[in-house]
Amino acid sequence: MPIKRFYVKGNGEVIEVGLRPALLALGFEYNLKVLARNLYAEKKVEVIVSGMDEDIQRFWQYVKGHDIRSVKDGRGYTLSRLEPYEGPEPDWIYYASAFTAEQVFKGVSGMTEIGASLKGMDEKLGGINKTLGQVGENFVKVSERFGVFGKYTKEISDKLDALPSKIARALKEGNAEKKS
Repeated sequence: MPIKRFYVKGNGEVIEVGLRPALLALGFEYNLKVLARNLYAEKKVEVIVSGMDEDIQRFWQYVKGHDIRSVKDGRGYTLSRLEPYEGPEPDWIYYASAFTAEQVFKGVSGMTEIGASLKGMDEKLGGINKTLGQVGENFVKVSERFGVFGKYTKEISDKLDALPSKIARALKEGNAEKKS
């Protein structure tokens, strides 16, 4: 099977944005073995692929035409030309195992950071919860006052509703007195 290589260089970020896992998963769809490694100093990713030439070419075209990164920054990336790979054949099984261990480690580290952040937020929320409790108590007091205000408003409204008939009666009585 031919082995080829190309590089992914970012206009945006290509390292720590989910590009390598996406490359491996996509390679599986194209029936390819894929090794993708970050070249931190050069800010690019080296991609080594093994499989049928037409599958490698279709894979390369797809990666070139679609932003497959998990975290997109709108700036995309560029691919180098496909070139023959001249080094020794990679140990695909070792690479897959090491890559899986790396990704699991990132996940565990990320979950640990999230846990620490949640603990810090919980401590901060304790103060917020107390403040919200005080706001709730004050709201109850306002509601109670508003309830009394509402009662008075209703009484005034009832009196205003009765006012036109009282005025009409007074006018009628006034007219009756004038006629007498």
